[in-house]
Amino acid sequence: MNQNQLREDEQDEQERQRQKAEFRARLDRVFAFKGGKGNYTEERHQQPMPDIDTIMKRIYARKAREAAEKSPAQEE
Repeated sequence: MNQNQLREDEQDEQERQRQKAEFRARLDRVFAFKGGKGNYTEERHQQPMPDIDTIMKRIYARKAREAAEKSPAQEE
């Protein structure tokens, strides 16, 4: 490798390190942002979770609704 190529590689590595540090700083700001609603990363596990019966009812209702929407279109 010649000197120019070594210098370019070193500059590329420095640029990657700078971009990585900048990206990490942005991520830290995003995860620290509360926006008046709290910190999602801390509170997501405290959100109410529906039980399996509620989930299945929603799935069946959605499938029935989709089937009802498709059936008139198929009759034409």
